[in-house]
Amino acid sequence: MKKEWYKTWWGVLLIIAFYPILGTYLIWKKTTWKKQTKIISTAVLLVTAAVSGIVFSISDSNLAKTRTEAVKLATEGKTDEAVKLLNSSDVSDKDSLIKQINMLNNREAQVNALETLNDDEYNQLKAGTLNAKFKQFTEESLNAAFINNIKNMQGLEDARKTVVAVRKEKELKEKIKNLFSAWDGSNKALTEAIKKSMNDPKSYEHNETKYTLSDKDGKKVLVISQSFRGKNAFGGVVLNTCLATQDIETVTPQSLLNTAPPPHPANFCIFSGAGVSP
Repeated sequence: MKKEWYKTWWGVLLIIAFYPILGTYLIWKKTTWKKQTKIISTAVLLVTAAVSGIVFSISDSNLAKTRTEAVKLATEGKTDEAVKLLNSSDVSDKDSLIKQINMLNNREAQVNALETLNDDEYNQLKAGTLNAKFKQFTEESLNAAFINNIKNMQGLEDARKTVVAVRKEKELKEKIKNLFSAWDGSNKALTEAIKKSMNDPKSYEHNETKYTLSDKDGKKVLVISQSFRGKNAFGGVVLNTCLATQDIETVTPQSLLNTAPPPHPANFCIFSGAGVSP
């Protein structure tokens, strides 16, 4: 939490510095007091300003010590003591510090952080050499304590396997999502391949696309069925369906009918030749 300017050390110093100057000016230029009264008033004003500066300096120093002590307790695993100390103080950013301290032993936060590590970073974590910076922490010592807690968390290997599996699943879903049009759900690459093989590409009109995910030779492959309308060689509009596979990595679709000998199913297309086969 950001301090108001007048609560900062430089803000208080500005007030202390200018208050006696302004006060002295007002006493000597804007009052009709006797000279002796002005001298005494000025002296009191200056002494008060000096005492205020000293008190503030001591108070600010004590708050800094309290903050340092709380962070030290937290890194030693004494989080409850650290939170209690901060709650009883006037440390300006105590809310932020308490939030960071409570996160040190938070299992969900540890697992989420574990998910962000690549394989090299994970190996560094296990070896105790990881030097990652997690944005949740403003204190380097708390960040280091958090990393150490992740390293020593119960069921680390199982947690790592789970988060890696979840991350790969997310990446797979995102890759598949990008293969299809957000507008009509058609497969982008298959649509282009179909149009190139049509008698009249401009007559192409998407109807419906379905797909299933399968494994082929250790690779993730989509089996796609995409139906569409278009003009045949005689100018008639017919409904066709293309069956294809698509390697998620290479993106290029492959017709399932390319290698199949004639006769082909009625109203199914092959997009590797000179025209769509109705």
